[in-house]
Amino acid sequence: MKGFKLIILDFDNTIVKLDVDWMALMDELKIDEPLNSYIDKLDSKKRDEVYKIIEKREMKGIDCCDPIEETTSLVKRLNGYKMAIFSLNSRRAIETCLERLGLSKKFDIIVSGEDVKKLKPDPDGILKILDATGIAKENSIFLGDSYVDLKAGRAAGITSVLSIEDLEKKLSDV
Repeated sequence: MKGFKLIILDFDNTIVKLDVDWMALMDELKIDEPLNSYIDKLDSKKRDEVYKIIEKREMKGIDCCDPIEETTSLVKRLNGYKMAIFSLNSRRAIETCLERLGLSKKFDIIVSGEDVKKLKPDPDGILKILDATGIAKENSIFLGDSYVDLKAGRAAGITSVLSIEDLEKKLSDV
C-alpha cells in the first residue's frame, strides 16, 4: 500500500448518477455561465436560496438515483481507510442516496456545496476534509469524474484521479 489513509470521492457521476436536468435548473435561475461560477459570486442569503432550488430538483428525481456499480462495489470492499465525499450536490440528496444504497456508514465526512465558501475547482472542500480528519495531503487521494474535480484535487495538493482503475492502481502501488 502506498500510504493512503483518506479517500475522498466526488458524488454525482462518480458514486451515483442523479436524475437532474441541470440545463433546466440553469434556465430556471436565468444564468448562462457555469453553475459553480454563478454560485461563488452570490451572497450567503442568495446562495441559500439557490441551494434550496438545487435540493428541490435533486430530491424530485431521488428515486432514480442510479448507483455506479464499479464505484459502489469498490466503496463496499474498502476497509481501513477514512472515507469522505466532496460534492457540489446538496447534503440532503447525498445523504438520502447513500442511505438508500447502504453506504452511509462507509463515509466519515461529507462536504457538500452548502458547506464551502467557494465551489470546485476551488480546493476549499478538500481542505475542510483534510482539516477535519487530520490526515496529511500526501496520505490522501481524490476520485472525481471531471476536469473540475481534477483541478480541485491538484489545487489542494493531493493525488487526484478520474477513474476507478487509476484509484485502485494508486492504492495498490508499492
